[in-house]
Amino acid sequence: MTPSARCQAAIELLKNIDTSSQAADAVLQSYFRKRRYAGGGDRRAIRSLVYSVLRKREQLDWWCRRSGAKTNSRQRILAAICFRITWESVSLNAVFAGGRYGAEVLNNDEIIRSKAWLRDSLESSEQPENIQLNYPIWLNGAFSAALLPNLAAELRALNREATVDLRVNSLKSNRNAVIEMLSAQGIKASPMKIAPNGIRLQKRHPLRQLEIFKEGLFEPQDESSQIAIELVDVSPGDKILDFCAGGGGKALALAAAMKNAGKIVLHDVDERRLQKAERRLERAGVTINERFENSSAAKDEFDIVIIDAPCSGSGVWRRNPETKWQITPAFLKQQIKIQATILEDAARFVRPGGKLAYMTCSVLEAENTAQIEKFLMDSSISFDLVSVSEKARKLKGLRAQDDCKTLLLTPWNNQTDGFFIALLERRKG
Repeated sequence: MTPSARCQAAIELLKNIDTSSQAADAVLQSYFRKRRYAGGGDRRAIRSLVYSVLRKREQLDWWCRRSGAKTNSRQRILAAICFRITWESVSLNAVFAGGRYGAEVLNNDEIIRSKAWLRDSLESSEQPENIQLNYPIWLNGAFSAALLPNLAAELRALNREATVDLRVNSLKSNRNAVIEMLSAQGIKASPMKIAPNGIRLQKRHPLRQLEIFKEGLFEPQDESSQIAIELVDVSPGDKILDFCAGGGGKALALAAAMKNAGKIVLHDVDERRLQKAERRLERAGVTINERFENSSAAKDEFDIVIIDAPCSGSGVWRRNPETKWQITPAFLKQQIKIQATILEDAARFVRPGGKLAYMTCSVLEAENTAQIEKFLMDSSISFDLVSVSEKARKLKGLRAQDDCKTLLLTPWNNQTDGFFIALLERRKG
């Protein structure tokens, strides 16, 4: 594909992402499945342009408005290239070259605008803080409450591209062996600093094509999720309910930590996600999983109940930058309501003396500490908050306060996704 055809593809993709209910990655995958002619270099270039715009959209829109331009996909891409946030070595004439598949040639207004932008910098002292840090202004207070005193640093880190993290399946291999196998494929990886079974790649690769992936030797999983499972501290023989199992990432890590001994019961409202989880568990060699059957499940049955609750996704903006522009106050309010319902529903399955682990991929206090505080006050079942400090100290390299009752992992402080975990113990008697 020519640079101009790549640019036009990015324009179309950004339009599709704006109107789609799917994640940006899913939109890109669907787009490229229908265009097999696009090679690896084409896909990387298009992806880079799309995600650069999504990450810096607030600043790009500020410049568009300031210049009297529309805030649409074409103008955002023009601004992104002019401000050299991507495609630094490609000329505007090559990008906007016209033709059957290419982006239309720049009109007179765009030429004048681009010349001014080429002389300027994306950062401007005139930009308000939310513009400089690329997040919706209505989240000002929510971020300040959760991320002070390192607010700016954390938000800048949330706006960078995420690392490529893998969890080695200890049921089938070990970390050093998998690193060597990846190296043999020309893929550079290193051990994670905190998660004992985690490895981090230097750059993105098409991992699902590898035989060692198909054999279940590793799974993609951010270090934050791996740390969360370590903090839950499961043991072989435990009976666990994964109440919001999703695609099975937590269940896979739990099964490995349990050495494939005990029971993991999977529950999710989405049948498709459960089917995906079951396929992943089978590939990993997990044999202790089963479906949740509400009609037969006894209350007070489980040693540990895991809730990876649906949330705003504010902690994973590194991976899904489009979501920051999709969430609204009404959506956040609804998620908080859903979280409260899930907590109350799941709590009844914890045995006396058992634990309830609540997690979100959010950095917003309303979904995290505030949600737990409300549950502890309002729940019909009595729980106590268990400090994670002792377990956190055992994880070498984990930066956490000595007296932390709950733990919020962040991209700037921990080099992970934003991720919250709270452990609660059900009172006996």
